[in-house]
Amino acid sequence: MRFAAGPYTMVLWSWTSAIDGLYYPSAFLAKNDKVIFTATHSVEHPTEKFVVLREVLGPPGVHGTFGNDSPGWDVFLVDPKSLTQYYFSEQHKNIMFEAPHGQPDEYTRFVGTVTFTAPDQTFMKGVSIGEQSFIRPTK
Repeated sequence: MRFAAGPYTMVLWSWTSAIDGLYYPSAFLAKNDKVIFTATHSVEHPTEKFVVLREVLGPPGVHGTFGNDSPGWDVFLVDPKSLTQYYFSEQHKNIMFEAPHGQPDEYTRFVGTVTFTAPDQTFMKGVSIGEQSFIRPTK
């Protein structure tokens, strides 16, 4: 996912490995082109920065035709040392591309809108591009 709101840009990759079955997130946040937050943990951690990614559950909205019918995502970037939290709420607005059905892999790319709340409660609106995919391992 890529979000842009005001001077902030956020990039998030998250996947579940077909090799070990573990979930791996990787996120960074920049303000005015300077990186201000990075994280690779997905669970609450007492000292390390972490990412919480939640599917939006309703109301019904734009979603792909594959298994995931979430119309958006909520993303929290948390720094427990400085007690700061960044919050993004993304809503899909249109399907940019979707892989044909009958293929071994599932892939949908969305464009959407995002709202962003900074630690000082500054609120901004912006745009998003995101993908949802399921890649089946080959034998």
